[in-house]
Amino acid sequence: MSAQGIFLLYKIMEGLHLGAGSAKVYAKVRRAIPLLEEDRALVGDLETVT
Repeated sequence: MSAQGIFLLYKIMEGLHLGAGSAKVYAKVRRAIPLLEEDRALVGDLETVT
């Protein structure tokens, strides 16, 4: 799975209650991965950015 795939789920996940651990991971990935609108190239796997 490309880490940029998290942005495909962004609108679906918006407003959902995440557990503390999930929220931290989600925030870390969102900070590390460029938005799809800015960079359409795929980046490395999720494991390499967390």
